This record gives sequence, structure tokens and C-alpha cells, in this order.
Amino acid sequence: GFEVNALCCAVLLLIIAAISIAGSRTAETSSQQTMSGLVAPADDTADDTADAENDSPLNALRDNIAKRGNNAYYYAHGHRNDAPAWDGDPSPMKLETAAPAPREPRRHAITRYSWLDEDAKIRIYVPVDDARFQAPGACALTWTERSVTLTADLGDDVHVFAVPTLYDKIEGATHRVKPNKIVITLKKPAESKFKWYDLKK
Repeated sequence: GFEVNALCCAVLLLIIAAISIAGSRTAETSSQQTMSGLVAPADDTADDTADAENDSPLNALRDNIAKRGNNAYYYAHGHRNDAPAWDGDPSPMKLETAAPAPREPRRHAITRYSWLDEDAKIRIYVPVDDARFQAPGACALTWTERSVTLTADLGDDVHVFAVPTLYDKIEGATHRVKPNKIVITLKKPAESKFKWYDLKK
């Protein structure tokens, strides 16, 4: 009789344990369903709103530039990159450079010459060996009653013969370009009978 009672008690305990486990699983499932029922389904409207919010600063920038042009507050942020597109070649790209400034011509003082007093005139002879001296307008003569200057503009070079202080006064000066020399003629005043002993004072 004792063994039968013990066996009945064991079976009863097993049944109670099984009922407890089943009840626990049922409660857990109900809890999960309740929580899932509380979560609202995804709303496509939220995504559209987010996209609209993301685009709104860009739209505001474009509208501001369209209305105010260069005076727009956001104009500086609206510039596009105008740099040349990369062509895939890793070698350095040569950018456009400004044209170099024109070079100043070189100036040369003419120191080789000879002169002759011909009573009423003074002749000055300047030897030249450059055909550019023969070009029309290449040589120009300026003078005062006590100075004379011959300037030959040959492009990259400018040759100058100058006497800032002549030996005596003059009342005129001319020049003539010949194949191998330039002749400068200084005219003395009509009343002058003074002989020159030098070209410079």
C-alpha cells in the first residue's frame, strides 16, 4: 500500500509541474503579443516628411539666390566648382598662365664718333654696322641751343648718342642715316665766328 501511494504522489507532482510550465509559456506568448500590439506600424508619411526636411535647406538656399542674386545671404554657398574635370591622367596638369610682361629694351650709349668744325657748321660722324639703323623712323634727333641727342630704337635695343653740354651754342641740328654711318649736322649761329676746339664743354 505504501509503494502505491508514493507512485501516485510522484505522478501527481509531474502533472502539476507540466501544468506550471505550460502556463508560464502561455503568459510569455501573451506578453509578446501585447507588446507587438503596442508598436505602431511604420508610416510612409514619416519618411516623406524626413525627406522634405532634408531638402528644405537646399531649397531655401536656391530660392534665396534666385530672388537676390549676388546679394543673397547664401550666395557664397551656392557656387559650383568650375575647376577642370580630372581626365584620369595622374601627371601634373598645366593651367593657363598670364602672358609675360613685355621686356624693357636694353639701352646702349654710343661712344664711338668723330667730329669736324666746318666754320658755319659742326659735323658729327657716328659709325653703324647694323642694318636696323636704316629702318624708316628708327633714328630720331632732339636738340637745344647747348645740347644734342640722337636715339636709335632698334626694338630690343636702344642706342643713344648724347652731348648734354655742347662747346658753344647752336641754332639748329639735323641728321642723315647712311649705309655705314649717321651724320649729325649742327648749325652755328650766323653771327658766330667762334671756332670749336672740342665738341663738349
